[in-house]
Amino acid sequence: MESAIKASANGRDIRLIVVTDAEGILGIGDWGTQGVDIAVGKLMVYTAAAGIDPSQVLPVVLDAGTTNQALLDDDLYLGLKKQRVYGQTYHAFVDKFVDTVENLFPKLYLHFEDFGRSNAADILNQYKDKITTFNDDVQGTGIIVLSSVLGALNISKQKMTD
Repeated sequence: MESAIKASANGRDIRLIVVTDAEGILGIGDWGTQGVDIAVGKLMVYTAAAGIDPSQVLPVVLDAGTTNQALLDDDLYLGLKKQRVYGQTYHAFVDKFVDTVENLFPKLYLHFEDFGRSNAADILNQYKDKITTFNDDVQGTGIIVLSSVLGALNISKQKMTD
């Protein structure tokens, strides 16, 4: 895992990773490794809307298998052609990933994207007080509402207490 991430970073100072296991893509379901497209799209938003340096971002997909039978039957599917892994084995895999990227990139902001409901909250609860992290599936709606309210207050010159 470490050598693959180092090779993907290619010596760059990675500050933001959007990682997915693509189990819970809204309206689509389990997309397997092809869910990396969602991570790439989120990074585009970060760079275009927030001005994040694109040389400091990295999309990652954790291939834990898939429950999508069409993908498992597709000869051209690039992911692991096995049923999705859950439980202790899955969590050990995520833990290894988090430990690896935190060691490689000490100034990292880690954004979890489109994890299945059975794992999203557990992962956030495990890491929220240990690393700089955000889980879009759990926190996304709340942060959009808050940013909208703050933006409206800024424009209207009003205070939250009012």
